[in-house]
Amino acid sequence: MAKKLAEVAARGDDVALSKAIERVEAHYADNLRGHFRHEEEAIFALIVEQYRDDVELAALVATLLEEHQQLRARIAGLAAATAREDLTAIAVMLKRHIHAEERRLFPAVQALFTEEEMEGVLRYRAR
Repeated sequence: MAKKLAEVAARGDDVALSKAIERVEAHYADNLRGHFRHEEEAIFALIVEQYRDDVELAALVATLLEEHQQLRARIAGLAAATAREDLTAIAVMLKRHIHAEERRLFPAVQALFTEEEMEGVLRYRAR
């Protein structure tokens, strides 16, 4: 999604930008909102509770939480007048966020979490 957003932001006309805004809003409502809650409530909360002495991991969680807030705010503020800027920023943030999760968070979780903790993460359902 990040790559497509960046392309539309760079070269899209007003119609393409409007459609991209709609797609981002729908993707957030259908996917990202729940994904963020899952991470925050099932993964980040457990890290804060059980692994807070791991300074590097705690700093990563703080960064990822801040990125969630920034993405929520940027998506909520999407507007036609600032579409290029907004979509570019969202694309950059998503790419950076996904990279941090895939390269740093998920390997740390797999290394640190017990089997029971991993099962809890996988069984998690938003309340």
